[in-house]
Amino acid sequence: TSVERDVTVMAEAKRVRLDLIEGLELAGPTDFAIPPKTVAEGKSVSNFLQFAMIVGLLKRQKRTGWLKSGVPRVESVADHSYRAAVLAMVLPANVDRVRCMKMALVHDLAESLVGDITPSCDISTEEKHRREEEAMRHLSESAGEAGAELVSLWLEYSAGESPEARMVKDLDKLDMALQAFEYEQVLQRPASLQPFFDSVAGKIKTPSVAALASELVSLRAAVQTPSNNADPPHPTTATSAPVPTTASTTTNISAAKPKDS
Repeated sequence: TSVERDVTVMAEAKRVRLDLIEGLELAGPTDFAIPPKTVAEGKSVSNFLQFAMIVGLLKRQKRTGWLKSGVPRVESVADHSYRAAVLAMVLPANVDRVRCMKMALVHDLAESLVGDITPSCDISTEEKHRREEEAMRHLSESAGEAGAELVSLWLEYSAGESPEARMVKDLDKLDMALQAFEYEQVLQRPASLQPFFDSVAGKIKTPSVAALASELVSLRAAVQTPSNNADPPHPTTATSAPVPTTASTTTNISAAKPKDS
């Protein structure tokens, strides 16, 4: 039953929370099923050290979307969260900047246990939220007095209703689009990651973030070269998705479509 599965899942999570997986590149949903390599079995380890070990898994949790697009040397979830947090610190906005920074650091923290679940993973939005909330509540047990704040920040981000949550969600989208542009440039694959731009079109509303998004779109259009003149992909990317030939590469990701309801 689902109840029995949840009990099993949580028991496994508690068992592997001390595990370090050296050299492992995690990708996609894991449902807590991290291959164990116990380094602290039978030893007394503080809750904070346990928490630090779990958070460290984000350094090896690769972003699923890039992997499925054939991008080599994919960024980690920790890479993504770091830039989002720095942007939250420096971009002008009429919000609680410190709360935005904290939220940016926390928004993907559950992925340390459940993996980076994307729409392509064939997992419903409801199930994704359930897994991630369960993971956050589990993580909060090892975070001391700050545990309740971690869960509160994550729930606020997930709801997306406060000005801070809306800004961090916009930063999440902007960082993805910016990373897509950077991959296109480094790999010399112009327009090859257009679907990532399409997925956030018109959804960035925070003025300072929208301004950066518009600038990014203009820069991308300015440096694009015709796809038939592009260098062939490196052999390591031969399985990547083909370069779109009909989608516009000048999608205005800050205003192209009405905001989702």
